Amino acid sequence: MLFAVKIQYAKNINSGFEALGQFDFFKAKKIFYNHLKNKNKSFACFGLTHIYKKNNNPFYSLDSASKYAALAFNYFNENKISKSFGIFTIDSLSCKLLVDSVAQLQYHLLLKNKSLTDANNFLTNNYLADSSIITAVVYLRDQMEYESVGQSNLSHITHSFIVQHPQSYFHNQAMQLFEYQVYNEFTKKNEEADYLAFIQTYPNNKHCVNALENLFNIYKKKSSINGLKSFVNNFPNAAQNLDAWRLLYALSVTSYNNEELERFIKLYPNFPFKTSINQEIELNKIILLPYQSNDLLGFIDTTGNIKINASYDTASPFSEGFSLVSRNDSVFFITKIGENIFKEYYSDAGSFKNGIAPVKQFNKWFFINRQAQKISEDYDDISELRSNCYIVMQHNKYGVFDAYGKKSIDFIYDKIGEFKNDFSYYIKDNKYGIVGKNTGLIDAKYDWVSDVSANEFFIAKLNGKFGLVSLHFGIICPIIFDAVLRAENDIYIVVNNGNYGFFDAKFKCFVSEIVYTYEKEKPTNYYTDGKLFKLVNETTLTLMNENGKELSELKHFADINFPSNGLMRVKKKNKFGYIDLKHNTVIPFKYIEAGDFNDSLAIVKSKTGYAIISLKGKEIYSTEHLIEKISKNYFLEKGDNLLLINKTGNIILNDIEKIQTYDNYLIITRKNASIKILKQ
Repeated sequence: MLFAVKIQYAKNINSGFEALGQFDFFKAKKIFYNHLKNKNKSFACFGLTHIYKKNNNPFYSLDSASKYAALAFNYFNENKISKSFGIFTIDSLSCKLLVDSVAQLQYHLLLKNKSLTDANNFLTNNYLADSSIITAVVYLRDQMEYESVGQSNLSHITHSFIVQHPQSYFHNQAMQLFEYQVYNEFTKKNEEADYLAFIQTYPNNKHCVNALENLFNIYKKKSSINGLKSFVNNFPNAAQNLDAWRLLYALSVTSYNNEELERFIKLYPNFPFKTSINQEIELNKIILLPYQSNDLLGFIDTTGNIKINASYDTASPFSEGFSLVSRNDSVFFITKIGENIFKEYYSDAGSFKNGIAPVKQFNKWFFINRQAQKISEDYDDISELRSNCYIVMQHNKYGVFDAYGKKSIDFIYDKIGEFKNDFSYYIKDNKYGIVGKNTGLIDAKYDWVSDVSANEFFIAKLNGKFGLVSLHFGIICPIIFDAVLRAENDIYIVVNNGNYGFFDAKFKCFVSEIVYTYEKEKPTNYYTDGKLFKLVNETTLTLMNENGKELSELKHFADINFPSNGLMRVKKKNKFGYIDLKHNTVIPFKYIEAGDFNDSLAIVKSKTGYAIISLKGKEIYSTEHLIEKISKNYFLEKGDNLLLINKTGNIILNDIEKIQTYDNYLIITRKNASIKILKQ
C-alpha cells in the first residue's frame, strides 16, 4: 500500500509538469500546491515558478515567481535529488538559472517602471540572483534615491543618504553635493559673517576656497582695513593671502612718506613684502630728476649722477615712488632703480596719486593700486587727477570720481569739464550748466560758461551775448555784451561795440563806463591788475584807481604798466623808464625795451645791448646778447655760448650745452657731457 502511495505522488508531480508543458496552468498549479508539503516540494516550487513567471496566464506574478524560485533552489540544496520531468530537468544548475531568469524579468520591469519600492522589494526577494543583476539593481536603487536627494537640494537629506548608503556608487557624488549644499545654505546672503561661519564649521569643505575668495572680495569692495587685517592673520594659507596683504598695504599707506611706511611695518611685522618697504624707505631719501639726452629721457640725482639711463620716450616725475615712462607705444611704471616691478604694460596711464593710478589696457580704463591690483570696474575713459578728482566716461556719459577712485557724481552728463574752485561746467542736451563737487548744480540753460572763480562767479553766453552770473545771486551783469573777460580781484572787462569798461563782481557794479578803445590782442593784465585800471582811447592813456579817480598826471605817457616791486614801467617819446607810486622818475627814459621788475631786478635793452638792472637803475650785468630770466636766482645770456648769470651779476657757468628746469632745480648739461644741478 505504501509503494502505491509513492507512485501516486510521483504520478501527480509528473502530471503537474505534463499539464505545465501543455499550458494547463490551472491543473499544474493545483498539483504543485498539493506537493508543497512533501518531499517533492523543491520540484513543486520549480513548477510554480514557471507558472508565475509566464505572462500568458492569469497567475502571472513576478513577485510570486521570485519567491518560489528561491524556495526551489533552497529545497533542492537540502536533499540534492535531481530529476527530469519531460522537458523539465530539476538540478542545481537549472534552479540557479531559474532564479536568474526571474530576476532578469523583474530587473527589466524595474528599468521600465523606475520604482524605488520595487527596487527594494527586488533586493529582498531576489537575494539569490546573479551578483551582476544584484549589482545593477543596487546601482539603480541608489541612483533613484540620489536623484530624489538632488531634487530636494537640502543638505540634511543628502547627509541621510550618505549615512544610510556608505557603500553606494553615489556616495562620492553625494559627498560633493552635500559640500556644495551646505556652502550655499550658509552663504546664500553673501555676507561676511556667513562666510566666516561656514569656514569655521566646515574647514575641510572644498568650497572653503570659494568662501575665502568671496570673503576677500567683500573686504576688497568695502576697502575694509580691519577685514583684511583679520583675513591675513586668520587665513595665512589662503590663495588670496598675498593679494590681501598687498591691498591692506595699499589702503593703509596713502602718502608713502617714510614716516607712514615705518608705521605700517611696526603695525604689521609679518608683512611678507617687508624688504620692498625697507627698500622704498631708502629710495624715498633719494631725489631723482628727469633729464634729456638725444631725445630720450632718464633720471639723475641732485649731484648730477645718472641713476637711470636715458632710454625712454617720455618719463614723468616720480610720484609716490613711481615714474610713468613710455617706450615703443607702451607705458609702464618704474621704481627709482629703473625696475618695472609690476611686469605690466599699458596703452596709456596716469601717475600715482593717493595710492592709485588710472591705466588703460585692452581699450578699457580702470584704477590700480600700488601693488598693480585692479580695484575698479572698466571705463571708457579716465582723466588725469586734477583738483582732486577724476573725470570718468562710461557709455558716452560722464561722471566724477574723487581722489581715491570713489564715484562722487553719477554718469548722467554729456560732458564735464575740469574742476576749478570745486566747480565745473557740464553739458546736457547741448546746453551748459555748472556742477559742484559737493553741492547742487546750475541748470543747463546757457550756450557756454566759463570756469567758476574763487568767489563763485562765472561768465555765461546766451544767444551770442555774454554776461556774468553768481552761483548765489544769479545774473549780476546782464547777458547783453559782446565779451566778458575775467581779470584779477573779481574785476571783469566788459566789451561792447569795440569799447571796453570794468565791472566789479564783488560789489555787483560797473567801475567805469564802456567807452574805452578795446584791442582784443592785448591780454587782460594789460588793462588791469585788479587795483588799477588802464583807460585807453584814441588820443590818451591814463590809469584809474579802485575809487574811480583818474590819475591825470600820467596822461603824458605813451604807455604805462602796473606797479611791480614798487615801480611802474612807463613809455615816453619811444623810450622806457620807471617811476614810483608817487609818479616821480626813478630810472630815466633811456631804454628801447624794458621788462617789469621782478624779484627786484628787470631786464632792459639799450642801444649798446642788454642789461640786468636793480631798482635804482644800476646795471649789475650787461652784454650785447639777449638775456632771459630762467628762475628767481638765475639769468641766461643767449649768445654764441650760453652763459648762466646769478642775481648778483656773476657768471656761474660758461660751457653750457643746454638747460632743463624741473621743480626747484636747474639741470645743466655741460659741453663735456657732465651734468650740474643747481637749485633755482
